[in-house]
Amino acid sequence: MIGADIWAKGEIRPSHAVNAVMTGIGLTVWGSPVAAGYFLIDLGMGAFYDGGLSGYIDDSWGSSLYDF
Repeated sequence: MIGADIWAKGEIRPSHAVNAVMTGIGLTVWGSPVAAGYFLIDLGMGAFYDGGLSGYIDDSWGSSLYDF
């Protein structure tokens, strides 16, 4: 899913890096609740901020890390 978003937008955004790290953490037993909490907050924040937490991260850190 992250790879498809990168391909569609033609750039790597800060939220892609954070989402990839959270996906990796979610594969561990102890990291699963942390990653689940992050993704639930991301989903819930979408009601208040366009793009959710991922959009907020992109707006705060800059629009892209790498364009291609």
